[in-house]
Amino acid sequence: CSRCCSHHPLDKGGGHTGQADMADAVEVATTGDAVELATTGDAVGLATIGEAPATARTSRRGLVVCLLVASTGFFHGYDNGVVNGVFGMPAFRRHMGWPPSDDPDAQNEHVALQQGLTVNGFNGGAALSALGFGQLVDSKGRRPALRLGSALFAVGGAMQAVSPNAAVLIVGRLIAGVGVGLTSSSGTAYIAETAPASQRGAMVGVYQNNICIAILLAAVVNWAVREWDRGWQLALGLQLLMGVLVCIGLCIVPETPRFLARAGRTDEARRVLHELRGESAAAELELQGILSELQAEATVGAVDTQSSKGRGAKNSPPYNKRLR
Repeated sequence: CSRCCSHHPLDKGGGHTGQADMADAVEVATTGDAVELATTGDAVGLATIGEAPATARTSRRGLVVCLLVASTGFFHGYDNGVVNGVFGMPAFRRHMGWPPSDDPDAQNEHVALQQGLTVNGFNGGAALSALGFGQLVDSKGRRPALRLGSALFAVGGAMQAVSPNAAVLIVGRLIAGVGVGLTSSSGTAYIAETAPASQRGAMVGVYQNNICIAILLAAVVNWAVREWDRGWQLALGLQLLMGVLVCIGLCIVPETPRFLARAGRTDEARRVLHELRGESAAAELELQGILSELQAEATVGAVDTQSSKGRGAKNSPPYNKRLR
């Protein structure tokens, strides 16, 4: 503006007018928001009325949404922690036709194989699901993936609780693992795209802490019901309860603003941000930041595609073809 130009060290013609004062102030007025840029020597400070995306706070509903999604971490921890304790319950071993203990003299290869498949069926299902359903999470959204994963975890838990033999138990573990793989990949992505930058690390930390808490919970439950005739069914059946409760709770969880904006549903993204942040100015600033990032990503992707075409298929790495 003309008020500031008269004090600026460079005039409009580019000539030097002398050493600048130690403090120069520039005020820029924008529609709806005021931005004040202050420079003191070599220090530059940027302050905005309202909150920028980096310091935006989440509303109470936004906090509940993030905590609810972080609760899917219980799935991973509980299923991993509960199975070893169940193996040691006398009633469970009788039900499966296993020896009373894991004494090497009483153990046989058949039982060892069943135990190994039971433990690793869950881990294998989770790993394959996290790798194989990444495209589904990106194309259909984080919210549907979270709900599907929670439902699969509940189904797998129910199968384990009523399993008449080791084969059904292993299949139940595999299904529960697929569900956990889905919630693991989509849950952390959801939190990263929904929580404000100032709280994002803490929310992801809550997810990780829930895994550890669930492992401890599984140990406590196993100890409490270890002598019950149906204690093993109660311990495994809690997975059904967890999955159903979280699946119901996810009904109030909206899709992430970033996914909506990338899908061209900008108005929905704006509405969700208003609900999560509770402040229109902060939500609008964050939305503009998301749109700018998506535009930059699209531009870089287009440049990379053209560069790959320019090199030709002969010089293009084989993994590039698969990624495209």
